Amino acid sequence: MSRKSVDNPLFDDSVNGGVPRYRVLEILLNAKWVERAVKSGRCFVCKATDIDQTGLCLICRSFLSDEERAATEPYYQAV
Repeated sequence: MSRKSVDNPLFDDSVNGGVPRYRVLEILLNAKWVERAVKSGRCFVCKATDIDQTGLCLICRSFLSDEERAATEPYYQAV
């Protein structure tokens, strides 16, 4: 069986089907992708089920850079 690459930037190769770490900032800056993760109820990086309004779980949030953390602020202020 051959593996065909998915033509969707949200589904780049990663260990567990989530978004690769290097794309986290790009995803956080795109509210549509964050909304999709929140609706699915799964972290967009690791696919854990305990997420907040940013679409990230506690573990993945703890690894955010300062720039990525700043990109999460609008999601917390909207609540």
